[in-house]
Amino acid sequence: MTAYVLRRLLLTIPVLFAIVTLVFAIRPLVPGDPVEIMFFGQSANQEVIADVRAQLGLDKSIPEQYLLYVGNVLQGD
Repeated sequence: MTAYVLRRLLLTIPVLFAIVTLVFAIRPLVPGDPVEIMFFGQSANQEVIADVRAQLGLDKSIPEQYLLYVGNVLQGD
């Protein structure tokens, strides 16, 4: 019984990794720029938009964004 529970717990690691990767892969499929959607209907200059993109890490490459995303998930963010 203990071996079964341990095996099941170890199998959750790749499943959780696959779920995190799938959620990250689906995120860019949403149409539009997330920062521009945040400021929809408000007057924000390009400097403010660039600052928000930098804070969210959207100005980085896809692998860097993925590593930031996984790091935030592991921290519970």
